[in-house]
Amino acid sequence: MMEKLKYEMLTPGFKCNQNCIHCCKKFSNKLENFSFKQIKNNLRNFNNNNGIAINGGEPSIRDDFLDIIELCKNYKKIILFTNGTGLNEYNIEKLASYKNLNIFISFNSYKEEIYNKIHRGSNSDYKKVVNNFKTLMSYEIKCYCRIIIHKLTKDYILDTFEFIKNINSNILLNLFYAAIIEEDSIWNNITCSFTELKPIIQECYNKFKHHISFLSIPFCINKDIIDLSSFDDYDISHNIKCKKCIYFGKCYGVQKKYLERFGDSELNPIY
Repeated sequence: MMEKLKYEMLTPGFKCNQNCIHCCKKFSNKLENFSFKQIKNNLRNFNNNNGIAINGGEPSIRDDFLDIIELCKNYKKIILFTNGTGLNEYNIEKLASYKNLNIFISFNSYKEEIYNKIHRGSNSDYKKVVNNFKTLMSYEIKCYCRIIIHKLTKDYILDTFEFIKNINSNILLNLFYAAIIEEDSIWNNITCSFTELKPIIQECYNKFKHHISFLSIPFCINKDIIDLSSFDDYDISHNIKCKKCIYFGKCYGVQKKYLERFGDSELNPIY
């Protein structure tokens, strides 16, 4: 099981150079980025005995990106969520000095045309991110390939993870169920039920075992993933069924928006 460490959540801003179809933020280059001074002030309210997770927007496209990482150096663990496009040889070399850093890169298909359809950024992004995986591993930085699981990605998950493992077998894998898509029309078109995804989750577990972690997928959907599940603080709900489960308080339940659409019939408490 991934380390049970509480994480402070740091959002430096919401500007992004991609427009991912599954994003929980409506895309706009005009969205606010907080100043470095504001970020520094926000950190004063955090406990550096915890870990810290840096998300966005896209943190790596900021001019002060490395300065923000430096502010976080004393936390037990730094997790950087990124699309990987703002990384380059220069800042990767600098990032290598932070031994408590873990980088999660969203990379939703090994097929370039599908990647572009989902990420909706620059046509050069795919090749840039693939190269950055290679560069990160050359500096021995712990990094994950993260796939957001939905109808546009589910048929490519296994092949994408294989593709990533062929780049470097030490790259770890993360499968994330996102039920916080902001636009309901997109949410209704691309989201899948856990029942539909269960065979894929099982196959991922069978193939990659302890090289993969799962996020926002309740334990009772697949008992095999219990020891490989990570934790989040999204808009979750502990359904009344959850309170009967022996993992109540350890499993983070299911996101509220998921229950609104699919109900709770799939939840089966583990006794």
